Amino acid sequence: MSRQQTSSTKIPNTPLRFLWFATRPHLTVAAIALGTVTVSSLLGNGAPYIFKMIIDAATTAMHNGGGNFTGAYQWIFVYIVVITLEFLLGNVSSYAGVYWAARSQRTTYVALFTYLLYHSHAYFSDRFSGAVTNKVSHASEGSEQLLDNILYSYYPTIISFVVSSVLIFLANLYIGYIYVGLVCVLIVLNYFFVKHRRPYVVAFAEVRTALRGQAVDITSNVSAVRQFARHHHEHKHVAQYVDTRANAEIKQWQLSERALIINNSIIVLATAAIFMTTLFMLMHNKLSLGDFVMVITVMFDMQGTLIFIGNTMNRFIDLYADIEEGLVDILVPHGIVDSLSVKKLVVSKGEIVFRNVDFAFSNERVFKKLNLTIPAGQRVGIVGESGAGKSTLINLLLRQYDLQGGAIFIDGQNIAEVTQDSLRNTIAVVPQDSSLFHRTIMDNIRYGNLHATNNEVIQAAKMAHAHEFIIKAPQGYHTYVGERGIKLSGGQRQRIAIARAILKKSKILILDEATSSLDSESEVLIQQSLHTLMQKKTVLAIAHRFSTLREMNRIVVFADGKIVQDGTHKDLMKDKNNTYARLWNHQAGIFL
Repeated sequence: MSRQQTSSTKIPNTPLRFLWFATRPHLTVAAIALGTVTVSSLLGNGAPYIFKMIIDAATTAMHNGGGNFTGAYQWIFVYIVVITLEFLLGNVSSYAGVYWAARSQRTTYVALFTYLLYHSHAYFSDRFSGAVTNKVSHASEGSEQLLDNILYSYYPTIISFVVSSVLIFLANLYIGYIYVGLVCVLIVLNYFFVKHRRPYVVAFAEVRTALRGQAVDITSNVSAVRQFARHHHEHKHVAQYVDTRANAEIKQWQLSERALIINNSIIVLATAAIFMTTLFMLMHNKLSLGDFVMVITVMFDMQGTLIFIGNTMNRFIDLYADIEEGLVDILVPHGIVDSLSVKKLVVSKGEIVFRNVDFAFSNERVFKKLNLTIPAGQRVGIVGESGAGKSTLINLLLRQYDLQGGAIFIDGQNIAEVTQDSLRNTIAVVPQDSSLFHRTIMDNIRYGNLHATNNEVIQAAKMAHAHEFIIKAPQGYHTYVGERGIKLSGGQRQRIAIARAILKKSKILILDEATSSLDSESEVLIQQSLHTLMQKKTVLAIAHRFSTLREMNRIVVFADGKIVQDGTHKDLMKDKNNTYARLWNHQAGIFL
């Protein structure tokens, strides 16, 4: 089974199941954390009972003449032991909890990011890269924070309610009923508050992500902002998103505050009722002084916790929404999935066959029954006006999209029946716009062959005529190139990309306007390198420049998704009125 299929079945798309997915690899440390928190919370919440026993023992001793306070001293010793154990277990739970949350965060981030990378070209075309990566962070970091809150807030709160209820019932049934009724009312009310607030929290998370996506988009294109002096325009543009985010935040915040006001009002009234009832019971000898102190202590301790119910549930839904917003968009089914009978592509020659290929973007048809055979070792130039289908042809060969009909074969193997990784590993691509990683030049070139030695990288750079400018860089091959290679010129980035393709040593080579970013002097050098690189390879080159096309054995001309001409440059130029001759004369008139 393919990696895409296994990942889609393993990663749950709902927040609570996602938390279990994050925890499952770390069950041992999670059990240690939960166990120590359980015992620590039980000990801590049992302190009011110890106070009761101390006071009752002291009161009894005083009533008996004040001579024997042994019982009181014994309970004081118990208190010291309990508090010490609570402190030690709290430290253990902290260590285990931090490890659990941190390792779970790693598990979720790696899983989501890996799943994200296997999405299709269309998925990324419809989304901001900054927004998508933010969603990975939201889901991953949200799960870490939610686990942390569960361990140190939600779970101890539940234990506190249970222990405090038992203690109050031990003191007096009536007071216990009032207390349990208060807790039940608060839980039910806050459930409905949270349910009502949830869509507003999710909406806020979505607009927050949209704002970040816009900010990344603007900063990524800051050169265009400066060149066109559009600072004021972008200020207004991003301000609209900021206003939308602020309105969404205010709306969900108002709902939260309204719930807290109602919560606090109920807590104040109920606490007052419990205090009055407790005092009444003491005055009528229905409670011992120790019971009275225990109830009052429990209520003082629990008052903050009762108020915390509203905050807890609000915080819970905030984190829940962060996780949900990320999972919903990231865990959509992969657009292109490897076949169940998947196998690796084995290329021995490099023959490419497009057979009855049908393809359309939405309702816009690009190819219908397209047939094209490229024998192994043939160099084919792909020519046509913008929108003719040139880039789509290359994307289909790389299986960036799935076909609606027909098939593409490499050495007789249907590319839809082989793994996507094995397909793309056999094809070297030099794109028109070469984006580099913010890593060293050495790392960027070695991306073509991760096992290449430093000497092999340098040799590839020399063949691409990149070595000369690389050694002049501040740290030579260990110079960082900046985001998307911004520290290099367009021509330098292109030569790095060509060096990367040279290092890949594939039998199939795709050149997508590979020399378009080069000055004339660099182009001459690169053409020499490409001449060597293209030997004994099947080459598809989208190109207009004569310097590239003259290296081709054959030129295929596309128009409206159809092949309208097919032949050598010399043959196609015989008719001065055909599509190729018109395109060539137009290009020659500009560049020659």
